[in-house]
Amino acid sequence: MTKKEGKWERIESSCQKNNSECKQVEEALSMSEERFRTLVTASSEMVYRVNPDWSEMRYLYGRGFLVNTESPNRNWLQEYVPPEDQPYVMAVISEAIRTKSTYELEHRVRLADGSLGWIFSRAVPMLDVYGEIVEWLGTASDITKRKKVEAELNDTLDNLDKLVKERTIELQKAYDSLKKSEKSLAEAQEIAHLGNWELDFISNEFHWSDEMYRIFGLKPQELKVNYDIFLSYVHPDDRDRVDNAAKEGLNGKPADVNFRIIIANGKERIVHAKSEIVFDEKKNPVRVIGTTQDITEHKKTEEALAKVEQTRIREIHHRIKNNLQVISSLLDLQSETFFNRETCKTPEVVEAFKESQDRVASMALIHEELYKGDNIDTLDFADYLNKLTEDLFSSYNLGNKSIGLKLNLDQIYLGMDTAVPLGIIVNELVTNSFKHAFPVGRKGEIKINLHKSETSTRVNGISSQDEGCKDNFNYILEVSDNGKGVSEEIDTKSSNSLGFQLVNFLLNK
Repeated sequence: MTKKEGKWERIESSCQKNNSECKQVEEALSMSEERFRTLVTASSEMVYRVNPDWSEMRYLYGRGFLVNTESPNRNWLQEYVPPEDQPYVMAVISEAIRTKSTYELEHRVRLADGSLGWIFSRAVPMLDVYGEIVEWLGTASDITKRKKVEAELNDTLDNLDKLVKERTIELQKAYDSLKKSEKSLAEAQEIAHLGNWELDFISNEFHWSDEMYRIFGLKPQELKVNYDIFLSYVHPDDRDRVDNAAKEGLNGKPADVNFRIIIANGKERIVHAKSEIVFDEKKNPVRVIGTTQDITEHKKTEEALAKVEQTRIREIHHRIKNNLQVISSLLDLQSETFFNRETCKTPEVVEAFKESQDRVASMALIHEELYKGDNIDTLDFADYLNKLTEDLFSSYNLGNKSIGLKLNLDQIYLGMDTAVPLGIIVNELVTNSFKHAFPVGRKGEIKINLHKSETSTRVNGISSQDEGCKDNFNYILEVSDNGKGVSEEIDTKSSNSLGFQLVNFLLNK
């Protein structure tokens, strides 16, 4: 108040107005910081902030890969970078500071668990109006697996390494009144190596960054996008799954999904998308923020590695099969040697060699089937039994005998750890039937049943549960014949017969 010509008058101070403007700026900065942290959480990358000369790490969100830094840390170089790599890292940093240009480097780091890994780190300088650096904003990607792949497949992954290094992200255009306050958010999105988008439920505005358009094969801002347009680019077979993931997000469940898209030129790409719903204080959804990254080349690398591993395992099966065939041939030669000796024509000796040869052949057949089949981990056990019994009939030259074979086999796939002992068991039981169940001239039949059972009850025969069995299913294998049977005087569990001992041993494994 002031007194003028004897009267008091009110003079409005600009302080009140300035305070209001300061409060608005603070609120804007707070909202920008909140959105920055929301994007950091939604991103699949590590995010960090350092001071102008890199002497202090102000913030690091390590996503469990690196130890987080919540408060300023001046020992970050010693804590995160191995001593022998520190000079090189600092040299690149110093050059970036000198030229005020983007810092970009792949280097080793000490992980949260204490071991060493690799990251791809990229940071850009934040400049004030005078062109001076006030802060660096950066992201880091975990490339440990890629580095291991490069060590094993250098030639194969040269092109991929080039593509990874060439990837760039365009700056997301600020689209509201807080453009300056959101600059740090836009810079972080640019160096995150992914496209980003935001859907405002209140205004129904759907915003894509320039990189989102490029991922979908479009020119930046080529068309005004909406949710239906986005879905139209999703592969038809993945569309329902993506739509359901988006709907689940409205209930508070963050989306994290891989799916295929058909881009504008008709080519198929694979992307990884993450999104998170932002709620107001009343728990009402107000907007969704998301990121989308093209992972096509990464998937191609995984497929290439899988093919290499498949080829390696096939080669192992092939070599094992060949080695077993060599052993079988050696047993055959040795049995002929014993048979040709005048002093040793004992049938039991030759027969023992024959039985051992059949056991080796049953194992070799499994590796042969795995080598030839489409699946290197499991084989069609029914098909294997058909071939095994056919070989046994041929081996024992039963073409002129009146012994039949009846197979009732479900198509069941077993792993090698289960198939090998079961193959030996079938070999022993069928061989035993050939030798002892049917005296010369007697007709008969050998039966083999293989099926799934919903109970764990053990039936007469052989029951085996493979690792692939789920729920309450057992695989039941039965071998029987209608021959003269086993004498009551013979205890199959304590018999001195090698065949019975082998069967009992394998059944009890």
